[in-house]
Amino acid sequence: MEQRWTKSGRHRGRFLSANSSWLQGNLTFSDAVLHALPSTLQCVARNRPGRPQKAFEDCSLKVKKRKIKNLVETVSQEELSIATEMKLREAGKKDSASIVKELCVASPKRDQALAVIVDANLSTHQYNVIRQVKNINSKLYPPYYKVKEAKQLCYPSGITVTEISAEVKLQSLIDHTVVRICKVQEVLNILHLSENSDINIIIKWGCDGAEQSRYRQKFCEEHHTDESLFSISVVPLQIYASINNRKELFGKILHHLRQDTVVSSNSFLPKNQ
Repeated sequence: MEQRWTKSGRHRGRFLSANSSWLQGNLTFSDAVLHALPSTLQCVARNRPGRPQKAFEDCSLKVKKRKIKNLVETVSQEELSIATEMKLREAGKKDSASIVKELCVASPKRDQALAVIVDANLSTHQYNVIRQVKNINSKLYPPYYKVKEAKQLCYPSGITVTEISAEVKLQSLIDHTVVRICKVQEVLNILHLSENSDINIIIKWGCDGAEQSRYRQKFCEEHHTDESLFSISVVPLQIYASINNRKELFGKILHHLRQDTVVSSNSFLPKNQ
């Protein structure tokens, strides 16, 4: 282009008449030339009047949220979490990447694994043996110490344990039970809970006793013994929330349910009515 323009004496009329066929043809540029050219966005940003744009890391939190709004609305949570983990690993921040992965996938699997242990009455050794299937690309079973952490979350506060008894305040037990139930995703999908929801729960209680052989268990008090056992149990039957003058139900009383799912064990799996 520069050579043809110089050859025509930098005269527009002579340039157009001498190069009319060349100007009407198609030009093909190599990839190296195309990559070297500035993009349209770069040209607009470079030629736009006013205050120059700041780098993303120099922007305030409000501006950062505005810039990534479109990204959050168009990309799924799983894609964002995986992309974040990959970028952290590329930057050499392996610990941060592991934390992101743990927060995104660990918690539900711990509860599911704990439900399997309780339902199947597995010992620690049995669970660890079953967990070896992870070596054949199954990620259902997290490490047992993580399952123990999930198990601790099932205990209410205020438990008093002695060498012959274990007890907890009824209100603390019910409060903790309701909180745990309301964290189950199936319950949230049905009840549509909010901060101002009025939640009610129906429970049943009962007691049972058993006798067994006396063992050589040493107690602090000589008259204490472990030959008899008596326990009182509380079981939740149904939980419902009053929302907009209507009741959203969830529980084992099936003929009241509008939905066709029910949680009938601690495995949190939907079952047909």
